[in-house]
Amino acid sequence: MEKQHFINIGEYHVGNGSGTMVCRGLGSCVALFLYDRVTRVSGGAHIFLPEALNSNDKQVAAYLFQKVIDGMKELGADINRLRAQIIGGASVVKSNPMQIGERNIEKVKSLLLENKIFLATQDVGGDLSRSVMFDMDNGSVSIKHNVVK
Repeated sequence: MEKQHFINIGEYHVGNGSGTMVCRGLGSCVALFLYDRVTRVSGGAHIFLPEALNSNDKQVAAYLFQKVIDGMKELGADINRLRAQIIGGASVVKSNPMQIGERNIEKVKSLLLENKIFLATQDVGGDLSRSVMFDMDNGSVSIKHNVVK
């Protein structure tokens, strides 16, 4: 049976083996997955906030992004070969003036651009939450849109 790595809010995972990374219930959160096709090293993060609310906040985009990059490099990934996929960033709360989902998307995209990482796939925005599975063998994703009744 294939190993599943559940990435909860504010967590990340890196690996060079088989299995899947799973992020469930992505509302305004953004799941970021990076993959090196040569070494088959992958990394993922469940990003909760675009910026820190206080100095101890470790659930933010830049912190998690850097942890994933550093972990992948330690396993032999080359940042110049990485391909990114981002999922989530929905506006699930209609009257949210903070627009966390949109800000999460913008922040993750800016981090990818700053680091010259190609954004291969995105399923972002809208008003539906999502769950996603990332295949660590081949870098593919399977996305389920969660309809709230």
